[in-house]
Amino acid sequence: MINFISTISKAITLLLFAIIGFALIFLFKGVIEKGTPSPVKPKINCYFGSIIEEMPRFPGCEEVSDIGERKVCAQQKMLGYIYQEINYPAHAREIAIEGTVVVRFYVNKNGEIEDPEILKDLGGGLSEEALRVVNKMKDLPQRWIPGTQRGKVVKVAYNLPIKFRLE
Repeated sequence: MINFISTISKAITLLLFAIIGFALIFLFKGVIEKGTPSPVKPKINCYFGSIIEEMPRFPGCEEVSDIGERKVCAQQKMLGYIYQEINYPAHAREIAIEGTVVVRFYVNKNGEIEDPEILKDLGGGLSEEALRVVNKMKDLPQRWIPGTQRGKVVKVAYNLPIKFRLE
């Protein structure tokens, strides 16, 4: 009988310690969570091309009334500008590097180009040349036509692939 009472006494003691332990864990967890500020999620003020209603356009085709024709005209003018400005780097030409460099930049609400960066690099100076040409677009006399979403002008990410091919 004494062994039985001793065993029950030990079980009750262990149970009390377990209850007190869990209570302390939950108490301290609440204190720690309340004392730690929640991470602030930045508000994104930029749309990506897959969900934008009207993408930004290279300037020079505003007089074209048909939306499809205006888009084609703007793409042709941008390609013309790129081909006029771009120089195939000598080092890339010597080692015969060809391919597509992808540059991402943002067209803000004012039609200005911001934060150009290389997404796909080929080496040999091709990426630096593509970035130079995109940065030079900032100096155009006319700004880009900004993108719109639900009738509002918005900042939009624009991915520009530039193909380098030796002939």
